[in-house]
Amino acid sequence: MAEPIQTEWLEATLTDAREALDAAIEELAKHPEEADEILQDRVAEVYAKLNYAVNTARCGASGLDLFSEDELLAYPRAYPFGQAEDEAA
Repeated sequence: MAEPIQTEWLEATLTDAREALDAAIEELAKHPEEADEILQDRVAEVYAKLNYAVNTARCGASGLDLFSEDELLAYPRAYPFGQAEDEAA
């Protein structure tokens, strides 16, 4: 059975992702001519933070010791959004 989600950790990591998204939106509003750079840098940063939130949701801060930086920021292998169950059906 999977470990329970550490809700306080998940909230903190999702808040971090939200703050990065808010910053990207603000930057785009102020500098629309930099849309390409914002997309490449800021939006990619948001995805990395969301992946980090998902990848460490069950292990919390100990994920820093369990996973490499690439694994922490990679798209979640476990697909916690229901796709695995949908594919099995």
